[in-house]
Amino acid sequence: MNTPPQNTFIVRFWWEATEASEPTLPPHKHWRGHVEHIQSGNVRHFRHIEDLLGFIEEFLGPPAFPHPPPPEET
Repeated sequence: MNTPPQNTFIVRFWWEATEASEPTLPPHKHWRGHVEHIQSGNVRHFRHIEDLLGFIEEFLGPPAFPHPPPPEET
């Protein structure tokens, strides 16, 4: 029996604050992330979920179902 290859990922998320454009406004918070593919040791930092998914697809291939379109920013 053939065992499919194993792919293990460690994903970390955190908030990162950047200074506001005006000193009276609070800092802006943005999600940041770091993903590591354990078997290869490859690492990528990302700000957008699409970048995380693209990294994972490099190892697993595209999903059997399409990604939903990203939400439009308002």
